[in-house]
Amino acid sequence: MVMKVMRGYAVLTGALLALAFLATACGGSAAPEPTPTATAVATATTVATPVPAPPTLSDPTATPQLAASPSPSPAPGTPTLTPAPQTASPTVAPATDLSSRLADEAMTFLGTFTRDVSPRASATEQERAAAEFLKARFEALGYEAQLQPFEVEVRLARLSLTQQGSEESEMRGLRITRSALGEAAGPLVDVGGAFEGDLPAGGLEGKIALIQRGTITFEEKVTRVAEAGALAAVIYNNLPGSFRGTLSDQGSIPAISISRSDGAALLQLMSTGEVQATVSVTVEMQETRNVIAEKPGTGPDGGVVILGGHYDTVPDIPAANDNGAGIAAMMAIAGEVSDQTYPFTLRFIAFGSEEIGLRGSRFYIDSLGPDELEDLIAMLNFDALGTGDVAAV
Repeated sequence: MVMKVMRGYAVLTGALLALAFLATACGGSAAPEPTPTATAVATATTVATPVPAPPTLSDPTATPQLAASPSPSPAPGTPTLTPAPQTASPTVAPATDLSSRLADEAMTFLGTFTRDVSPRASATEQERAAAEFLKARFEALGYEAQLQPFEVEVRLARLSLTQQGSEESEMRGLRITRSALGEAAGPLVDVGGAFEGDLPAGGLEGKIALIQRGTITFEEKVTRVAEAGALAAVIYNNLPGSFRGTLSDQGSIPAISISRSDGAALLQLMSTGEVQATVSVTVEMQETRNVIAEKPGTGPDGGVVILGGHYDTVPDIPAANDNGAGIAAMMAIAGEVSDQTYPFTLRFIAFGSEEIGLRGSRFYIDSLGPDELEDLIAMLNFDALGTGDVAAV
């Protein structure tokens, strides 16, 4: 098994990483290079490093070339050695050309992916559309692609509102992590930032607390209104957009977050009369999926090399970096090696519902039998690659 893993890393490093991002070129449909040895792998990143030209004699600091010095005549009777014929070195594409081209391809893909199929919140129709998009891209590159569906437990937050003389309306909310489950209904009360002194003297018994985010923790805000009798808490952002909050301990009442603009709309609505609110935090089963693309290997027992990354996002976020950048890099590699053959099987996996607990990767591993697990010889994960000026591991 150890030898199998080492061989997998050697093959993967030499044939994929060095190929796609570090230096050497595949050369279109050329035959694959032999499996690199450990020494070849160790030097893979320096194969295409340009060698500085030797200094010329016009350089005052240069050391004269050996060829410029007269060679001494051999002693009488010394046999003459004929130099071995030189074998032409294979043409290697400059690393900068390859990396620039792949970077351009990745950025083009990332722009389309971010513009056309974002956000991609876990276990939503947005995520499903992104999965279909990736499957079609893999198939266009010549890979055998499929969707691997599964179900996940999702905690959902809802906020519905009614006011005398108007129909019920809904406002989008996000569950505060560690919120209590359940549903609560009552009149909405503005308690500012839920600081000491902000709560009404009569308490919040039977009411829903509307709280502004900021200054103190979510834990302190929710605990304070719960102790005052509030049935639920609605926290609106103090910055543009939505947010996801987290309580340090398990909450005792349902707690959700809304955007700053929705918070302002609620305050305006409350200024015209009492607003009845219903807050619910529930658990539901939702369908999600992995995208799996494969190129079978030519060897009878070559094993499987996986390249993967998650494609879902947190709600309302385009996530160009986390993890559009990782998917873009993976797709650039998929395109670069699509016309190559390898002794091992290449398997690209775009994992779904990772943002809610690594669900896609866990499901994939759990779906494999003992023999399939034994066939896995290497895996590279591409995650949030769009930060900083240099590649990092």
